Amino acid sequence: MAEFISPITVMSELFWVTSATTACGSIALFFLFRAHGLMPHFGIAVATTLGGWLNAGLLYVTLVKKGYFVPDQRLRRKLPRIALSSAVMGVALWFIADALGPRFGAGTPLLERVAALTALVGGGLLVFAVAVVLTGALDTRQLRGLLRRRAPSGPV
Repeated sequence: MAEFISPITVMSELFWVTSATTACGSIALFFLFRAHGLMPHFGIAVATTLGGWLNAGLLYVTLVKKGYFVPDQRLRRKLPRIALSSAVMGVALWFIADALGPRFGAGTPLLERVAALTALVGGGLLVFAVAVVLTGALDTRQLRGLLRRRAPSGPV
């Protein structure tokens, strides 16, 4: 039987990870926004992204080191396929954004900008959905099973 590990113990042990990523995000935001004079929204986006990746990486390393996370064969098989699907989506979004770029300008009517953003997000979603099925990251039988699953009836 596996040893019980209190969520409070895990949270207190990983508190420094969250603190470090918050500090990293703040420093990156300050550095990008102030020191290089980049646009504020760009600095915020990059700082948030860097902080998120640092958070995920530090959590992974800490959980593996402490034995709280042990990847199974399914994860080892699916993760590279998900990463490939994400890369395919990223490339598609690059081209879609480039094609729709003029529609995001300041002089463009709001409805047209909303339609362009909807096309960008929808296009990315569609490309990712097709990519995860084609790479085998998501089995269509598994997807059908997830869609068929019903919420339990009665009080939870």
